Amino acid sequence: MQDELDYKQLYTLHYRKLFNYGKKFTTNIALIEDSIQDVFLDYWKRSAQMEQPQALTPYFFSAFRALYPILQAEINKNGNLIQNTGY
Repeated sequence: MQDELDYKQLYTLHYRKLFNYGKKFTTNIALIEDSIQDVFLDYWKRSAQMEQPQALTPYFFSAFRALYPILQAEINKNGNLIQNTGY
């Protein structure tokens, strides 16, 4: 249970930073949000097996940068996310 609380705090602490960072790449809000979700999901799944990063903010930014092109390519291929420029 404590792990979940820690995870939620990490998500809350880093979400806005990652969201603003994502806006540098695209205006597609859904793509940004999906990318952030995937970054944290991957972190959650791998956290038991990997060594804890020294600094999490740079780790999350790197993970976002690595994941974003993959999601963008999938969207271009499948058209799954709707473009949203409401922000």
